[in-house]
Order: sequence, then C-alpha cells, then structure tokens
Amino acid sequence: TDNTVDGPQTCTIQTGTVTGDPVYTSLSQSTSVTVNDQDSAAISFSAPAVATIDEPGGTTTSTTFNVTLSSSPSSVVTIAITSTDTTECTISPTSVMLDGTDWNIGESVTINSVTDNIADSSQTCTLEIGTVSGSDTDYTALSNNGTSTSVTVANVDVAGINFGTPVDSTIDEP
Repeated sequence: TDNTVDGPQTCTIQTGTVTGDPVYTSLSQSTSVTVNDQDSAAISFSAPAVATIDEPGGTTTSTTFNVTLSSSPSSVVTIAITSTDTTECTISPTSVMLDGTDWNIGESVTINSVTDNIADSSQTCTLEIGTVSGSDTDYTALSNNGTSTSVTVANVDVAGINFGTPVDSTIDEP
C-alpha cells in the first residue's frame, strides 16, 4: 500500500544466481507484474464532536469536525469549506490545506453558532466542500461535490413583547 492515487504500476522481478557455477549463470530470468492501484481520492468530514450547539447565550455555542483525505496527494490540496446558512453558523478556518504529511490526520474546523434574534426553533446548519485547489487533479476534481456534515443549532431566542415604563403613567380623558 502506497496510499497514493497513481494508477496501475508495472514491476519487474529479476532472478539471478548466487553461485559461480556456469551451468546456473545462464538461468537468470525476469518477469513483469502489474500492481493494480486500490487508492482513490476522496475528502471526508468527520461528524461534529457535538451534534447540537446553542445560539450564543446558551451553554455550548461551538463544536469541531475534522477534514481528511483518503490518500496522499501529490501536492498541497486546499479545500474551501462553506456554511449553507451563515445566519445560523459560521466556520473557522474557512479552508484547510492538506499534503503528503497530514492527509490522513486532517485539520480541525470549528463551527460557531450565530445570534439571529429570531425565535425560529432549532435549525440545521450544513457545512460543505467548496472549491478544491492545488495541482493534484484527482482532488481538484472534487470541488463542490456535495460532501457535507451538519450540526443542529438550538434556538435560545424567546418570542415576546417588551413594554417600557411610560414617562407619564396618568393621562386625562379628552
């Protein structure tokens, strides 16, 4: 396993002799074998560490998820990540860079809830792959491919009407 998307590879196996006997010297042979590539390019998002976060003012207002690759890229791969509803959640950083040293370890992304001041019950916030850039075409072909993860943002806003204290609490009839 080389963990690299590199297509079928041909290997030559050479046999030789380890003796000085001239009868065996002419028996050296070689053969070729094709090794089929089992690696593929894919981008993965782990499930968020916490499935439900609260709007600001609640107890848990952020969580994290991890972005990894399925194989070692031939060069640095930059993956943009987008929130489908920035009125409910934002992410930081908005892109990650993975290369041959950290492709399987990945990078952590933080999801933060947003104050929307709307009593709108819990909302789903989805994070998706945006543009993938770099010179590894196996990975850049995965731009905007629909890979996603999501978190529920629990509403903490309460609907109501607030009345201020009147300046003059007594009025006369007309």
